[in-house]
Amino acid sequence: MNEEDIAISIAVLYHKPSVILKNDIYMPLQVAKPETGINLNMDSDDTLDNIAFKHPFYSEYSGLYWIWKNVSSDYKGLLHYRRCFTLENSSISYRFKEYCWFHLKKWLIPIGVRKNSCCTIQIKETLEQSFLKKAYEFSDELKKIIYSGYNIIVPIPIRIFPVDVETFYIGIGRDLMEAFKYTVQKINSDFYVYVSRTLKSNKLYYGNLHVMDVETHNEYCELVFSIFEALEIEIGKQKIVENLLEEKTCFRVFGYLGEVLTNAFIIYCKGRKKIKEVAVLYLDN
Repeated sequence: MNEEDIAISIAVLYHKPSVILKNDIYMPLQVAKPETGINLNMDSDDTLDNIAFKHPFYSEYSGLYWIWKNVSSDYKGLLHYRRCFTLENSSISYRFKEYCWFHLKKWLIPIGVRKNSCCTIQIKETLEQSFLKKAYEFSDELKKIIYSGYNIIVPIPIRIFPVDVETFYIGIGRDLMEAFKYTVQKINSDFYVYVSRTLKSNKLYYGNLHVMDVETHNEYCELVFSIFEALEIEIGKQKIVENLLEEKTCFRVFGYLGEVLTNAFIIYCKGRKKIKEVAVLYLDN
């Protein structure tokens, strides 16, 4: 296959209006549409083969399920509307209001400008343009990166020292964490080794951000969603919560646990797949 013939589909997930990343690689995908009632005029994860109703506790995984089941490409991936990969050597954060106000207030306050004025909005627009530029620079180079033989592209891991990953996520509840570990061990005892290593580590591939060749992506999705399905049943058996959709403490909880599974999957793939770690571009809005 020639470099130009590689088909890549990266779902960029949106749940509210924001700057839109869209080209032959970036595919905007709306999540939480039934919850918010907002129509962003793009593909949404409540169409075709979907689990959109689970979004409150599955978080970005309702979008991942949609691209897994409904999109055909040689490579597939997942990004967030405010988190994208960049060619920069280190991660960049555009924290619009705080960043702009901190650096410009000593000049703006004397002339009567306040924090929520249109002046800061104009600055924000400039930073958004920079975000788009850098995100598109990455997509322009992505086929070259893939053609050089990489199977997986993920963020440079962060360190959450002084705690380990399990302690970092213990806010989901001890009962739920134990049910998660029990379920993984029951479903796939070989993979549990990598989950255990992740939970004891202080290094994390975060955000569930990734690009993978379709074979690896299918393996990843089949593993994650089989564990999620079994975990839902286990939560019901143990009566940890009565209804995952209605329990506010379970908001996004599978998204957090998914980060553990994603991290474990990357560790599992080391030595079997060629993995590239890249920096992340943040857009805080």
